[in-house]
Amino acid sequence: DVAVARVLATMPGPLALNGLKNISAEVAGALAEYKGPVLSLAGLAALTPETAAALATCPTWDGNLANLTALPVETARALAGHRGPQLVLAGLTRLTPDAVEALAAYRGGRLYLRVQPLTPELIGTLAPCRAWQPATETLATLTADAARVLAGLPQWNGDLRGVVAIDSPDAVEIGRILARLFAPPGAHIDRYLADLTVAVEKS
Repeated sequence: DVAVARVLATMPGPLALNGLKNISAEVAGALAEYKGPVLSLAGLAALTPETAAALATCPTWDGNLANLTALPVETARALAGHRGPQLVLAGLTRLTPDAVEALAAYRGGRLYLRVQPLTPELIGTLAPCRAWQPATETLATLTADAARVLAGLPQWNGDLRGVVAIDSPDAVEIGRILARLFAPPGAHIDRYLADLTVAVEKS
C-alpha cells in the first residue's frame, strides 16, 4: 500500500520491485520520492496515465516497461515526460499514430521500441526524437521507402541484423540506398555494391 511504498522510497540502495504487475497512481507517487541510485518496476504489465505521470517524475526510475503490450495515447504522453536514462517499450508490437507522435516528444536518454512494421510514416514521426534508435532485431523485411527514410536518420547506426532475406523486388534499390550511406567517400556505388555482394557470398 501507500504507507509501505513511502517506507521503501527511503531506501538508500537500488530498489527493485519487479514482481509488481500493477500499481496505483498513489503508490507510484510515493515510490517516485525515491532518491536512491535506481528504481526498477520492470514487471509492470499495465499502466494508467496517472500512474505513468507519477513515475515519470522520478529521475532515477529506470523506465523499463518491457512487459507492456498496450499503450494508450494518454499514457504515452505521460511517459514522454520522463527524463531518466531510458524508456524501454520493447514489448509493444503495435502503436496508434497518436501514441507514436506522443512518444516522439520524449527527451530522456534512450527510447527503445520494436514496433513493426517499420513504415516510412512511423520513422518520419519518430525522427525528431534523438533518443530513439531504430531497432531492427525483429525486422524481417525492409521496403525501399523505409530504407530511404532510415538512411536519413543521424541516430541510425545501420543495424539490420533482423533482416533474413534480400530477394524482394526492392532489394537492389535498398542496396543502393545503404551503399550511398556507408560507402567510402568517392566510391562508385554500383561497383561498391557489387564488391560487397561478392564478399557476403564468400563469407
